[in-house]
Amino acid sequence: MTGRGTLLFCAVLCSFCLVSCARDNDLTIQMDNPIRFIVSGRSTLQYFQVSGPDVDREPSPAGDGEHLMLIKNYWKLVPDGKSAECTLDEIGAIRYGEVPKGFVQVYPDTGSPPPLIDRGKYNVTISPKSGRGVNMFFFLKDGKLIVEREE
Repeated sequence: MTGRGTLLFCAVLCSFCLVSCARDNDLTIQMDNPIRFIVSGRSTLQYFQVSGPDVDREPSPAGDGEHLMLIKNYWKLVPDGKSAECTLDEIGAIRYGEVPKGFVQVYPDTGSPPPLIDRGKYNVTISPKSGRGVNMFFFLKDGKLIVEREE
């Protein structure tokens, strides 16, 4: 191998190592009062959102005698100012209904988000500016948290 070939080989090998060592964005949900969402990763956050059952509207028919529960947005946050450059690792924990410093609540536009009810199925989404987003479902059942990770 020539000097250039060796140098190119080393550069390609280093690139593969850096890419394979990059940590994916992730989300962990912890039962607490209120529930805590732990975000992690090296990307910056575009938005964080929780949606759940729309208990005020009738379920829609699924066509086979079943009914599909309607869902609605419960809570949506976006970074504000300097926090727009914070990584998910730097953000850390987000407590449901508590707007973290450096964030703005865009939904609901005023007041607190609806309470999370027992036996409700919820969805939480972290949408990063780069890398893989995370979308998870969770249930509250008899005071316990059940998490379903979407792969």
